[in-house]
Amino acid sequence: EIGRRLAAQPVAAAALIPGGVIAELGDDRQRKMLDDVAEGATLLALAHLEPGMRGVTTRVATTAERQGDSWTLTGRKNPVLAGDSADVVVVSAALPDSQGVGLFLVDGEALERKPFRTFDGQRAAQIDLNATPAEPLGTGGDATQGLQNALIRHQSALCAEAVGAMAEALKLTTEYLTSRKQF
Repeated sequence: EIGRRLAAQPVAAAALIPGGVIAELGDDRQRKMLDDVAEGATLLALAHLEPGMRGVTTRVATTAERQGDSWTLTGRKNPVLAGDSADVVVVSAALPDSQGVGLFLVDGEALERKPFRTFDGQRAAQIDLNATPAEPLGTGGDATQGLQNALIRHQSALCAEAVGAMAEALKLTTEYLTSRKQF
C-alpha cells in the first residue's frame, strides 16, 4: 500500500528493517523499545552502508572497541536512510580481532549527523562516529547472519513497494484508456 500511494514515509527504513533486527537479535529490554516504535514515538535507523560500499555486503570499515564493560564505535556511515531524525540507530561495526561484524545500538543524541535529501525525496544523513558510546545488540558477538537477514528483508521491502507502485500505475492507465475519447 505504501508503494501504491508513493507515500514518502520511511516505514521500512525507520521501523521495519531496524525493528526486525532488534526483534531478532535484541534482548528483552531492547525489544521493549519496539512498542514505542509501533506507536510512532521512537524512530529507528539501520546504519550499515559506508562510502564506497557496493552491493549487499557485510564487510565494514567502521570499528568497535571494547573499553571495560562498554563499547565505542569509530567510522562513517553514509547514506543512512531516516538517519537524520532517528532516536536510536542500529550500527554495524567490525569487532576486534576479526571476530566478525557486531550490531550496536547508538543513541541518536550522541551522533554527529549531516542530513540531506536523497534523489527520490527521502531523508537521510551521513553519520560520523568518533569513539561514540554504543550498546551491543542482544548478547553481542558476531551478528553477520542477522545483518544479512536484515539486508535481504530490506531488499524485499523495496521490491514490494515497487510492485505496489506498478500495480497502481497499471490500474490508473487502464482506467484512463477505457474512458479516453479520440477525436
